Amino acid sequence: MTVFHWIIFAVSVLLFAASALTVAYPVFFGLSKTHLTDKYTWGLNIQGFSFLSAAACGILGVMSIFIIFFHFSPEAFELASTIAFACLISAQMLMLADLGKPFRAVKIITSKKFTSPLTLDFISLAFLTVLSFVYMFGIFMDEHVVLRIWAYATLFFVLLCLLAHVLLFVLRTPPGLTVRSFDALTTVSYSIWAGAAAISLIASYAFYREFFFGAFLTATLFVFATQTGVLVSAPLTRQKPHNLISVIMAFIVLLLLAGRGIVLQDVWLLDVFTCILALSATFIEKVQTVLNYQKPSILPAPYGMSEQEKPYRPSFQEIGNLIAGFALIVCIVYAVIILKAYTIPWIFG
Repeated sequence: MTVFHWIIFAVSVLLFAASALTVAYPVFFGLSKTHLTDKYTWGLNIQGFSFLSAAACGILGVMSIFIIFFHFSPEAFELASTIAFACLISAQMLMLADLGKPFRAVKIITSKKFTSPLTLDFISLAFLTVLSFVYMFGIFMDEHVVLRIWAYATLFFVLLCLLAHVLLFVLRTPPGLTVRSFDALTTVSYSIWAGAAAISLIASYAFYREFFFGAFLTATLFVFATQTGVLVSAPLTRQKPHNLISVIMAFIVLLLLAGRGIVLQDVWLLDVFTCILALSATFIEKVQTVLNYQKPSILPAPYGMSEQEKPYRPSFQEIGNLIAGFALIVCIVYAVIILKAYTIPWIFG
């Protein structure tokens, strides 16, 4: 690690230490300092949770696909699994903060309601955390059979987690013509897109980067197609399109990747910018989706027509939670790098 990396690590630790107070507050005092209401019960915590869990599922899913179908597990996957592990830990921290009293999470598991999307989400996230930890430290990963078993198990829990996310939103959708057919495709496509972008960003310095950028381009086409479908079908479902920004950003990423393959080759900064833009678009899509499902009135017609509800705006505490979540990711990634590069060799050397 260079001096620059040590500075980033130190700043992240200080940032997490300062913002972690906003995460600890709900443990003792509940959600009194948030801007959540009876209408908007999901806020910035769930938006951050949706993004981080989707990104982690995407990273682990892309890794599994390459291992299963291409028998390809490069060195970049080690860092990718570390980032996925950090995202999962951070996502679960945001979820526990959103519960107000984190110990309520125990009741979700002990209730044994395995048909509940929330229970499935907790189970899949727990298994993905363990699986990413196993790959991160290379536990038995030298064995080809073990590696393939890991890939199949990881892919199963990735799909289970994404299914749980789809069900969590579908349950908030009223029946009839308002049902949105592209919800499942949107959830899966953005998760794969974020995973492909993250791995392409990690491998942007490697000689095999073109392999991953091909997957990134394919995932971008998938996202653009699904989001265009959402946009076109919105009038049919009596819904106003809420994903214009996501469609525009996906189109820009598509143009950049197309230009990269035709004109702008071997421009490292452009590759980095394109990957970050895709990850930013994924975060914006999660923010839009979480809010969009809560916009319809919670009162039955015609009473809901006169409902006056202010748009949701995150509170200082919720913003602090999100900052703590992203800072924690950086802290975990660098802590693992330090542990593997310095501490473990020193102990066993």
